[in-house]
This record gives sequence, structure tokens and C-alpha cells, in this order.
Amino acid sequence: MKIKESKKIIEQTILTFVAEDGKEFDSQYECMKYEKEQEKKAAIEAAEKLRMPELDAKLPLSYDVNENNSFRWYKVENEEAFDTVNKAYANSLQAPSHYPEIMCVETTGYEPYEDDAYSCTLTGLKATTEEFWQMMGFKVTLEPLK
Repeated sequence: MKIKESKKIIEQTILTFVAEDGKEFDSQYECMKYEKEQEKKAAIEAAEKLRMPELDAKLPLSYDVNENNSFRWYKVENEEAFDTVNKAYANSLQAPSHYPEIMCVETTGYEPYEDDAYSCTLTGLKATTEEFWQMMGFKVTLEPLK
């Protein structure tokens, strides 16, 4: 018996998935997951710049407020600012009818930006209050403090 030795070179293509920021992944799923997390993080950072933290402890006057939820207030000067906040909440908010507007976002549970979210505006809350008191036979006028 003889032994014959030979060499084989095997060429193999290895895919590396590269995120927008240059981070590399072995799987497309992990890369896409990472990019989505980075987008969410950027959206939250942008929304935080519009937040009015001094109002976070204030619950809006509404018939269905759950005090166990998270409430965050934002000043949205224009549609672009609303889009910024809306993106941070997975595009689940209702756009104001006009700008500028102060908007409250209620998130079910204690985790803002993570759970289901609903929005209301100061203009809408004012109209609801006036309508309520009108049904009770009163006229309410809200004026800014001087």
C-alpha cells in the first residue's frame, strides 16, 4: 500500500454584516436588531430635548388617567418637533391640530418610550374642561397668570 498526500484549498465566503456606525456582526438579524436599537436610542435622545421635565409629576385632567402610568410633557413647536417625539414612541401618537402645542404622553406602565403610549394636548384638555363646566351651567375662562 502506498500513501499519497495532496493538498486541497477550499475557498469559503464569510458574510459580515456592518451596521451604519461600522459595528460588525456575524448575522443579519443581530445587525438589524442593533441598528433598530440605535435608531430608538437616537429618537429618545432627540425627544428628551423637547421634554418639559418640570411637568412630569402633573397628571392631565382627563376621564381615563391611570396614575400608575408614566406621564411626560413636551413642547412641540412644529410638525417636525411632533415627528421627533412621535418617532420615540413608535409612531403611536396623535398629531396636534395646530402648533405650537404642549403635549402630554401617557405610557402604560412606568417605562416611558417602551410601552403603549397615548397623547393629549393642552388645547384639547382646555376644551374638555370648558365643555364639562358648560354642561354644569358654568362658563370657564382660562387666562394666563400675570
